[in-house]
Amino acid sequence: MPLAPAADAQAPQEGSCDRFRVIDEAKVRALIGDFERTATPGLTGADGGGCTWENKADYHSVTVDVGASGTAAGGALPTADPAMGTERTLPDGMRTFGGGQVEFVAGDRYCSVQVADVIQGDADENTAIELAKDVQGRL
Repeated sequence: MPLAPAADAQAPQEGSCDRFRVIDEAKVRALIGDFERTATPGLTGADGGGCTWENKADYHSVTVDVGASGTAAGGALPTADPAMGTERTLPDGMRTFGGGQVEFVAGDRYCSVQVADVIQGDADENTAIELAKDVQGRL
């Protein structure tokens, strides 16, 4: 399913998810306050991309990376790199290695969300899971 361009995207970089409405920015603002949004070309290239929303006052942030088409062949996460540490399985086929980051599949795309807000306990991870579900529903 193709991604729909966001009506309010700020000067998107070609190939970045910044040009797509993959996350509700009102939710991001509620989490981290005022932010600057930065598009990245994506860790997996091609038609994927990423965005980081960062509060410059306290450096709390939300980062989303949407993998290129085909990076999650068969709708499954790729095999985890052992260098990442101990993988922990999460609901809905998601996984984490800690640090508020959640990896998941949206269609045939390998994606991730990282929340750096509370920085203690499981709050950031739980928020990342909820945001990942939102991203899955939008892709």
